[in-house]
Amino acid sequence: MTDATLKRRSVRAARLGYGGFAVANAFAFPSRTPAVMKRQADPIGEHSDAEIRVLLLLVQDVLCGWGRMEPILVEPHPYCHL
Repeated sequence: MTDATLKRRSVRAARLGYGGFAVANAFAFPSRTPAVMKRQADPIGEHSDAEIRVLLLLVQDVLCGWGRMEPILVEPHPYCHL
């Protein structure tokens, strides 16, 4: 695992007794630049809902988080209701 954030999450999950963890990105169009994401017609993507719903069926616990970037969406994210 090369990503430092994922490595920290992996260590934390193991310390809490989990056998692993899964990560899903709410946006199909990833970018570190909010302005680039805002210019996309559909940054969430056509299949993201279905993929995240499948993942939700496979996991024991769910923890939602987000970075410190400015908001991309004006309305609450659709996944808040899944």
